[in-house]
Amino acid sequence: MSESKFYPDNTHLSYQVIKQSSSMAPTTRTQPMSHKSLTTPYVRQLTTKSSPSSTKLARFVAAQRLLNKACDQIVLLNRREVDLKIRYDRAKANQSRGARASTHNQLAVVSGVKVQYYHYAHQLADIVEQLQVELEAQVTDN
Repeated sequence: MSESKFYPDNTHLSYQVIKQSSSMAPTTRTQPMSHKSLTTPYVRQLTTKSSPSSTKLARFVAAQRLLNKACDQIVLLNRREVDLKIRYDRAKANQSRGARASTHNQLAVVSGVKVQYYHYAHQLADIVEQLQVELEAQVTDN
């Protein structure tokens, strides 16, 4: 299996890669997605300026943890997508319509979920970057 330029070890996807490559996300929509549709209550809590019980460092650590999990899920979904493509090609070669249709549906679902995870990870990367800049500014002020 050849190595991808985005996944050198095929085990982890970093947020620098997500920030550098906006073309990495598969394009299945004609209009850009709004990040509001992807925002979960936990992500909204990370971006709130006036969180009473959390500090910037705690929000940074939490956002970094979520980003790492999202990147791991993207890697797993990429592997699943490759496996399903192999199964689809095998079913196509064997002229098995039922297996081909089922695999095609699974492939469409996995691809859609991967796109959503990519957008979610991109949003988290923005948050991590913003909090990192704020923390560095706070350290230099002290």
